[in-house]
Amino acid sequence: MTEDNERFNKIEKHVTELFISSADGSYAEEALIKIEDKYGINFHEIYKSFVCKYGHSTFEKDVCYRPIEPSHWTDKDGLNAFGSFFGFDEGVDNLERKIQQYYDRIPASIVPIAEDYAGNLICIGISGDREGKIYFWDHENEITARVMLGEKEYESVSVDDYWENIYVIADSFFDFIKSFELEKRTTSTSGASIVNVKMSESFLEMLEGAEKDE
Repeated sequence: MTEDNERFNKIEKHVTELFISSADGSYAEEALIKIEDKYGINFHEIYKSFVCKYGHSTFEKDVCYRPIEPSHWTDKDGLNAFGSFFGFDEGVDNLERKIQQYYDRIPASIVPIAEDYAGNLICIGISGDREGKIYFWDHENEITARVMLGEKEYESVSVDDYWENIYVIADSFFDFIKSFELEKRTTSTSGASIVNVKMSESFLEMLEGAEKDE
């Protein structure tokens, strides 16, 4: 058994324990090869095995992961919430559709493979020193929005050179999956279950401003 096979077996065991749920079912590798050929991408074998088996998938319970570099979406325990992986179904979570959607909005050295529930992307590196690494892309701080807001210092900056909204999650897809854990819940005095709700700082500032205006 190769090292990649051993690692994928460990991934399967871990996501099964976290109650993974796939909307696609198993897909042939040809579906992914077509995407690779069309966009000049060479995905790492472990990710290819994962997406071909699980496709568009999420978890039946709330799951979070621990990024190497925290962002303002990271909670006090150093965890980020997870949403779902992109796959091959015809819905909005189609992998190729997401690659097309963000083609001119994120650096060419990374492509989206998943997202959280707030519109932020989880990407995988596909070239150079970034190949195989996993990244968090913060949608609130993308360069397109900064230019639209008239921030002139960014008008001559290319998307490929802009990394102010991108953070390293893991050095590999394997490490990314292995960092997954179930969302911790606390119990109130009434016995009700309370889940941590993660909100960005900018959203909290907006809420505070609205309260002051009332």
